[in-house]
Amino acid sequence: LSDEDGNNTVNTANETTSQVTTKTTTPTGIDFGKYITSVSLKRFENGKYVDVKDGNVNDGDSISMTINFSLPEGTVNANGKVIYYQLPDGVRPSETLDGLVYDNGNPVGTYTISEDGLITITFYDEYANGEAIAGYITFDGFAYLDEGSESSKNVVIGDTMFTINPIVAEKVYDIDINKESSKDENDEYLIHYIIE
Repeated sequence: LSDEDGNNTVNTANETTSQVTTKTTTPTGIDFGKYITSVSLKRFENGKYVDVKDGNVNDGDSISMTINFSLPEGTVNANGKVIYYQLPDGVRPSETLDGLVYDNGNPVGTYTISEDGLITITFYDEYANGEAIAGYITFDGFAYLDEGSESSKNVVIGDTMFTINPIVAEKVYDIDINKESSKDENDEYLIHYIIE
């Protein structure tokens, strides 16, 4: 399953093979946070996304994140076709994202990721049939710390933790030094220096 552009994707598979603001959106549906099985994180470096192997990113880094989930039988059904997950503070999409969720070219539902980090997936009726669903969602976004923060922050999604580190500005010193010297009138081997 992938969106039409192939940029941000939500993929699901079941037995029939059927994807820095404050929190202001009220979620509805089933929170799939407890069904997250793994998370992979990439950081944009030198013109491409590379795996974050040490679990550390910097404040303001452009990131690409994949969240894998596994919904047990009965989670998505005719009475509950919507699942959601609120991304924790420290991670947000680059912009509001939405589109269709596809399975082998057939639309199976819709997804939205709001600017405040709320992921919502709504399955069409024929795919909300009570079967177990395993899938993932991939999106581009950024890592951030609260404005003015000088401390690192741990972010936990499922069982995966990573750390967002502040960018430490290099200290710049503005020093202008002038040095003058003169020989001592009474001692030819003595030199006096004046440093301003």
